[in-house]
Amino acid sequence: MGFVFLANKIAPVFGYGILALSFFINGFGCQAQLLPPDEVQTLQTISRKLELSRFWNNISDASCNRLNEDFNNTIIVESKIFHNVSCECSYENNTVCHINRIFLKGLNLTGVLPEEFGRLAYLEELDLSLNYFYGSIPPSFGGAPLRNLSLFGNRLNGSIPEQIGNITTLRKLDLEDNQLGVSLPQTIGRLRNLEILKKMLLEQVPCSSSSILSANSFRGTIPESFGNLKNLTDLRISDLVGSKAIPFPSLRGLTKLERLILRNCFIYGTIPSYIGELTNLKTLDLSFNNLTSQIPKEIENPTLLELTFLNNNSLTGEVRPSWMVQTRKDFDLSYNNFTGSPPVPCGNMVSVWCFKKGLPCPGKSRRRSLYINCGGPNLDEYEGDESTGVPSYFFSLPEKWAYSSTGVYIAAVSLKYYGLCLRKGRYKVKLHFAEIMFSDDQTFSSLGRRIFDVSIQGNLVLKDFNIMEEAGGPGKGITKTFDNVFVNGSTLEIHLYWPGKGATAIPDRGVYGPLISAIAITSYVRKINSATGNFDPANKIGEGGFGPVYKGVLSDGGVIAVKQLSSKSKQGTREFVNEIGMISALQHPNLVRLFGCCTEGNQLLLIYEYMENNSLARALFGRDDNRMHLDWPTRKKILLGIARGLAYLHEESRLKIVHRDIKATNVLLDRDLNAKISDFGLAKLDEEEHTHIST
Repeated sequence: MGFVFLANKIAPVFGYGILALSFFINGFGCQAQLLPPDEVQTLQTISRKLELSRFWNNISDASCNRLNEDFNNTIIVESKIFHNVSCECSYENNTVCHINRIFLKGLNLTGVLPEEFGRLAYLEELDLSLNYFYGSIPPSFGGAPLRNLSLFGNRLNGSIPEQIGNITTLRKLDLEDNQLGVSLPQTIGRLRNLEILKKMLLEQVPCSSSSILSANSFRGTIPESFGNLKNLTDLRISDLVGSKAIPFPSLRGLTKLERLILRNCFIYGTIPSYIGELTNLKTLDLSFNNLTSQIPKEIENPTLLELTFLNNNSLTGEVRPSWMVQTRKDFDLSYNNFTGSPPVPCGNMVSVWCFKKGLPCPGKSRRRSLYINCGGPNLDEYEGDESTGVPSYFFSLPEKWAYSSTGVYIAAVSLKYYGLCLRKGRYKVKLHFAEIMFSDDQTFSSLGRRIFDVSIQGNLVLKDFNIMEEAGGPGKGITKTFDNVFVNGSTLEIHLYWPGKGATAIPDRGVYGPLISAIAITSYVRKINSATGNFDPANKIGEGGFGPVYKGVLSDGGVIAVKQLSSKSKQGTREFVNEIGMISALQHPNLVRLFGCCTEGNQLLLIYEYMENNSLARALFGRDDNRMHLDWPTRKKILLGIARGLAYLHEESRLKIVHRDIKATNVLLDRDLNAKISDFGLAKLDEEEHTHIST
């Protein structure tokens, strides 16, 4: 180990085998150690193409004797800057040097990758990660005897060249967080010394590759050949594209596995008992599949697993996790179909209640709204959520809201928020987002992409959601609003899920997965109550057979009319349903517009556009202060409006409808005294086109 000396700090430098920093100073009588002319020329070309003059200067055949002067070797760990060039000078009786390592990491270099790197015939390590390189990987890289090739955190695209398979010395290949094509070349199978193959979009994997294999966004099914990869220590497959259900893959022979992640892979059936025979296994993630039956007792070895995620399956039976009682390991068994009372909570979770899907309200549902400041303290009406529980965490405020997360290390794969004990009805859900981790400048941190999905009540509402893209940059807020979210039981579920897309190591490893700033859930009934002053008699503007009608003013200033089902109306429910069915299918300037309806318990509401001049009946026959002077042209205008509305109902509409209750109280007048027909509670559909109907 050597040291690079910086201002106020000393940073260690590591290399493979022999210490790379060899200094032979002529003043001590040692012979010169020189770089061959072709390597000098190659380094000068690379420096010119990448504009490295601020780091590399005066490159000559003697540069290996002046590494700090000629290459300005620098390591600043906190800023992730890692610039280092080293030589091996043991060739030809210690007279010839060759470049064996180049680190240009976190320097925000831009441009295409110089093909000249592949001409350095003794280069063992090349780290160009966390820069701004674009274009394809040069095929010439296959000519270098590399042990470590790291290109992660750039903008590289295109396919992976077949020549990479010629680097048979390669132990680590890291192409994570780029924009490369989906499939691997078959020549990767030649890399028999490969130990780490990190984070690529895989379509097909040769069975001769690797000791550690991680993958995401895998297409199709899991190849049977995975069972032949006897040296695998790390197998990660998540979020298969498509919907074809597959049985649990045969992995019995992978006895060296330390991490097994098969998350959201459409796997059905039981968990095989041989999983308990994988004695090196530390992490097991089988979440978000359709696994059934009981947890095999073979997994209940208390010395075996450190992280266990079996959540969001259809596992049944009584929970027998003696290993959970005996250890402090992290686990998540939530959202299955277990029976009985488990001896412990669901994986660092505070209540056995979280074993039940739907999280039913233990008492009476009374709530009509919910406001959560995600990741922050209490703020006005928003309740603070400062929970940071990962990898497996559950938190709840009884009968208010709950939060659960599932993930490994820093980032959560799945976040769920639950509105609890909400009254049955329809709600408006507002989700507030802002990207706070990435930049928008031309540095490697601007290459970060956070992509996730959002579901509400099990329905996908946002697919491949990218906050920065939607908001127009980092640090900018954006709100997504979803109307008519129905709560049938007592729980409203918001699920944010990382489908394995986007960056995972930019600007820091673990900065990925779903992110949300705040949640607002409001009942339409609550909004209507607020708009009408809790149906203040002062806001009452009419009364019909269905029930009273109130004026309402929304928070944005919009004015509405709210018709409330009367508890005295024996036919109210039938008329309510009939009116929704009829008027929702009709659009005409002379028919009153229905904005929507609200139901909560036995409370039924219809929301209409507001008519400033009330009804024709009040204009003609109302009290003196309400009666209007209508001249003959205005009366003619009103009559023609009624006639046009009836003509539309009887002849012009796709649905032929007879109103059956035309009268002055059911004709409303807007600000300009245009007539609009209302109250369709008694309307009847004429399916046989009769010319006369008895009402």
